[in-house]
Amino acid sequence: MNLAKGIQGVRLENVWGREVGAISAGVVEILREHGGPTGSEADDRLRQLVFVVRDGSGKVVGMSTAFKRYIRQLRNYFYAIRLMVIPDYRIPGLTSRLLVSTRDF
Repeated sequence: MNLAKGIQGVRLENVWGREVGAISAGVVEILREHGGPTGSEADDRLRQLVFVVRDGSGKVVGMSTAFKRYIRQLRNYFYAIRLMVIPDYRIPGLTSRLLVSTRDF
């Protein structure tokens, strides 16, 4: 990867609530290769996808997921957010952009 391209070389795609069959293999591969969950837990993450990060060729190189969690002390539900970007694409500003886009959505 040419890091000189920076954050402009990648794009975010909102997939919340959509069928992700076309990208599911890429997402599961990233999870497996980089210490994420496998098996049925990986399937759960597919249902929790909010954004995927794609490189210039369209390959999935990162993702954000969210799930609803009840916080007893606050007596309310909140969304917990997870981010994962493969090491070669950990470009300054990308995780911030991914986090803010996920939160704003």
